[in-house]
Amino acid sequence: MATVLDRRAAESVQLSLREAIISTALTGLPENASVVEVGSGTGGVALAVAGMAGVGFVIGVEPSAYFVAKAKANAHTMKITNVNFVVGEAVPLPVPDASQDMVIMWTLLNHIPGHHPEGKDKRGECLKEAARVLKPKGRVVLFDNDFSGAQFGLAYDDVIQTALTYLTRNLCEDHFLCRKYPIMLAQAGFDPSPLQIHVDVATHMSTHAFNMVLRGISMMASDGVLDAATAKENEMLAKQRVAEKRFHGVLTYGSCIGSRGF
Repeated sequence: MATVLDRRAAESVQLSLREAIISTALTGLPENASVVEVGSGTGGVALAVAGMAGVGFVIGVEPSAYFVAKAKANAHTMKITNVNFVVGEAVPLPVPDASQDMVIMWTLLNHIPGHHPEGKDKRGECLKEAARVLKPKGRVVLFDNDFSGAQFGLAYDDVIQTALTYLTRNLCEDHFLCRKYPIMLAQAGFDPSPLQIHVDVATHMSTHAFNMVLRGISMMASDGVLDAATAKENEMLAKQRVAEKRFHGVLTYGSCIGSRGF
């Protein structure tokens, strides 16, 4: 999973999306803005943000001690010093009240259950916790896969599309989550910007999108949905599609910026 996170963070489309979305969110904030990323993984987003104009210091909060150690090692290798990674949860964040200019939740909320067995709205709690640590007029940046718009196959029953669907249904809680961002932010007390949908079309085997197909096939085989021979055939078919320039992995993402208007 660490390899998957590093690969995705390094892709050109992710680089451009991060730059555009977070630069927009930084506009109008104080110089040397303090930023916390919730669910920072191996550090790809936090390290990129630390190098952006207008950013002072970045804190990456991540529940996996392994990922935190990997992120710290990446920061050391890249000689980035205005960042720190800590082991912690989204609720409660290990950050003082009204201490941050920006909170980033980059591919986080779709991994958090919408409802707790006790009836709690866990995503809503995450957003309210973001509001707690933000300074007045601070901002929260939401970004996730919009799996409702992802299409990799050449037909609805295409085995390549089936592999993607199987993977994403096991990875995320809500394929339509991004479409709900504005109302979620409003309910947490933020003033939401218009929802933005971003499109990435992948055509090569070296891409995160193609890797998702292989992961989906592998997961189906591990779960007994496919036998080993059929899984191998589907994997070869996916590679053949790339060789014949017939593979188009269309991934969509959604983003929304919420502002504290007081």
